[in-house]
Amino acid sequence: MRNKLKKQIFEDLDEVRTEFDEIDDLTDDIIELYDLEHKKRNDSQYVLGYEVKASKAGTSLERAKQFVYELEKLIIE
Repeated sequence: MRNKLKKQIFEDLDEVRTEFDEIDDLTDDIIELYDLEHKKRNDSQYVLGYEVKASKAGTSLERAKQFVYELEKLIIE
């Protein structure tokens, strides 16, 4: 009985570690996207012309939708 319980605890621990690694990787991706979008926003406000701003805004919108989608998946889980 004791060994069975010990084995189950180790299996649960491995599963939690895997889930943590997945969340950690996703967090890194989200932070990287946020930093990229922040830089792009700064450039668009102070450096770029209208056409480039419009194009980058479309790209930013798509990335924002993906960001929200990923956050919703985390909340639902």
